[in-house]
Amino acid sequence: MADGDSASWKKQIQQLNEWRSGLTEEAVRLPQTLADLRTAITDLRSVTKRLESATAAIEVLVEHAEASGVAPLVRSLDGTARELETQFRDNTGKVLSGDIGSIEPVKELRRTVDALTSLLPGAGPKDDD
Repeated sequence: MADGDSASWKKQIQQLNEWRSGLTEEAVRLPQTLADLRTAITDLRSVTKRLESATAAIEVLVEHAEASGVAPLVRSLDGTARELETQFRDNTGKVLSGDIGSIEPVKELRRTVDALTSLLPGAGPKDDD
């Protein structure tokens, strides 16, 4: 055999030995890997059951909120609050720039605030200035 052929065979045998060594290491770790996998599957089942329970509870809560009228009230409050924010932002800009064409935007803002506070429990009578 030529030296080139001998070196090629030595390299191939070395690669085969490295592969065998790596395979042996993996085989040694296999029982622990499988045990970890079983634990992970058990944990996933537990988390899945808890998520299913939580989802069911949320669905019941939403049904009760809709039936009791709380959910529509929350949506109404949210819409009113957004409108209030928009009006406040628009009016603040006008006041700061000195561009108050009329008192109507301020009256509209007050009506929105009154509508919002009328939705709150125990809201007292409105002061009419």
